[in-house]
Amino acid sequence: MPLNETNVMQRAQRLLVYTVNAANFSDKMDIVFVAEMIEKFSKYLEKFKDLGDVMVSMASNLMLADDRVLWVAQRDARACSRVVACLQRIAANMVVSAQAFSLTSPNIALEVHSVRAGEWGGMACVLFQKPGPERPPGQDRQLTFKAVRRR
Repeated sequence: MPLNETNVMQRAQRLLVYTVNAANFSDKMDIVFVAEMIEKFSKYLEKFKDLGDVMVSMASNLMLADDRVLWVAQRDARACSRVVACLQRIAANMVVSAQAFSLTSPNIALEVHSVRAGEWGGMACVLFQKPGPERPPGQDRQLTFKAVRRR
């Protein structure tokens, strides 16, 4: 699938739609293909700021795939590690342009904070569910992730 600056966002959106059905992926090559495309998209992160959000959503969708399919894709092509490396590239790219940055999706929370070594006092991270009405079984719960830098 050839990519260039004129079609990268459109192709990323189309692949995002494809990954919505990741829970039904039964072949390791589905995972490998998406991992390769995420790698290709990462080359355009500096030019298209919204691309990181789409890539995080794709990675989040991949986490819905069957564990066995993910395991085989990782074993044979390091597909999962490659996706994680791309998520790290998103974070590295965002820290250059902002002091703090946050992207969330149903399965991934990406927080970026720029700190100087001399100012580092640690970080506290919390994942919590806001109180609300009881949800029927099988319905996703809404979780909130917070990362706070200590000075």
